[in-house]
Amino acid sequence: MVFSNSDTNPLADARAQRALHSSHAAHPLDELDLRTIRLLLLLLESSSLSSAAAETGVSPSTASKILQKTRALFDDPLFVRSGGRMLPTERMRELAPGFVSALRTFANLAEPSEPFSPARASGQLRIAAADNAAASLFLPALPHLLDSAPNLTFSFEAIETTLLEQLREGMLDFAILMDRALEIQPAYHCQQLLTSGHALLMRAEHPLVRVARERALEARDLEPYRRAAFSRSNPSGGHYLDVLAHTPSRAADAVLFPQILTAGFALMQTDLILTCPEPTARILAQTTGLFMTDDPERGDCPWTPVLLWHERTHRSPVHVWVRSQLLHYAERWGEG
Repeated sequence: MVFSNSDTNPLADARAQRALHSSHAAHPLDELDLRTIRLLLLLLESSSLSSAAAETGVSPSTASKILQKTRALFDDPLFVRSGGRMLPTERMRELAPGFVSALRTFANLAEPSEPFSPARASGQLRIAAADNAAASLFLPALPHLLDSAPNLTFSFEAIETTLLEQLREGMLDFAILMDRALEIQPAYHCQQLLTSGHALLMRAEHPLVRVARERALEARDLEPYRRAAFSRSNPSGGHYLDVLAHTPSRAADAVLFPQILTAGFALMQTDLILTCPEPTARILAQTTGLFMTDDPERGDCPWTPVLLWHERTHRSPVHVWVRSQLLHYAERWGEG
């Protein structure tokens, strides 16, 4: 997930970078831990080293050693004894607001986080998916996602052969794909979204439409026609067409497209036919007026897309919520 415009990268601060990547084997900041900060502030409050030590949970001798190390770190006494009290130096008074701020930061980190609310979520989620997978499996959930999380944005990316590395390195948040040959490693999580077959598409005026309205099409009916097809590489190195190649077709491929939806549009002015996953076929039929029917050759070829993500986002509340929405709407499609 990337930072939104209103967010800042905490490691982008120049001073933080210098402290983080100091070339010293033992950085001076290593001596300034939370216990030391608490001791100094309690001493500032009580003016008594023994009282500050007791409330910090250390012995007076340990408290004295901590104070000596801190004096060396800041090259200042920090506290001086006067009239039986430990009084802060001007340097300690200057440091105190920063110590309070650091203590508050640590206290906030230890506090339980607020329950997740989509309305407060912000940032951008990046999803790798083919065009038809985005249309079939993401768009149904999109209205709810936008209404519930108005400050969350989404970016769709092409599926690359480096998909697993992109998920691991944080360049992607999710992937929606079907690649049976992809070896899913233990650091990744995978959940099947749905199972469907394939359907046949053609323009409404296609000669086969009349036949399909009278009876179920047979493989020999397809022989006079050619196919629009799609072919894209999978992360495993194979191609989506491998899913269909196990079932030879009497209709030869005429045009290969990298996107299924583009292949669907090619049918509108030609007598090409197209086999594609049933959810995609439904969308194309509803939006373009194409005719959808059972494919006698490849209808039983399964389409089993999965949602894939890396362990680094597995427990992130916003990621968990978005995944749950995608799975919910995929289940609704299966029920319908």
